[in-house]
Amino acid sequence: LEWLKPCGGAMMLPSWLVGAFSADCQSAASCSASRPRQPVACKVLCAQIEYEKRVDLERRLGAVPNLDLFLLHDKAHGVELRCVKSSRDTLEALLAPHGHRILTAYWECRQRLWDLPVEPLLLNHTFILLEIDGGELVVCTERYGEQLEVMLGEGHLMQTFATTFRATGERRCALA
Repeated sequence: LEWLKPCGGAMMLPSWLVGAFSADCQSAASCSASRPRQPVACKVLCAQIEYEKRVDLERRLGAVPNLDLFLLHDKAHGVELRCVKSSRDTLEALLAPHGHRILTAYWECRQRLWDLPVEPLLLNHTFILLEIDGGELVVCTERYGEQLEVMLGEGHLMQTFATTFRATGERRCALA
């Protein structure tokens, strides 16, 4: 896929991403040995995105439009995708079942926050899409305020959802 940057060989999902810890997260140590960062606790919002047809009937009936149930327009293929967003209690509950998988590529996305022609670095919000097993799964990670938002879903569906909505279900502005 053109939009992906290869990770430079096979790489397992890192243990800090799928390892055993609670809903708190800690920042990684700084690359600079002279100024190591102190760990920072933050809230984590975890969501799994699934095709509506693959979700059991009880969850589909209980899904609320634009909160749990979403209709996506895939402009590249000219189709509509229906999906369900399900919250997960912890990052471990979301990612641990996939800890054996291979991280194959990533994509840095920049969401425009303003339409005026001003310095672009000041007016972008960045989030990262991680491709797993050649696009079979995609993980979206972003920090929004003092919260880490992580979403997981099947490749194409997740790419479309993550570039349109945040883990909260809030619609994104246009990508830069």
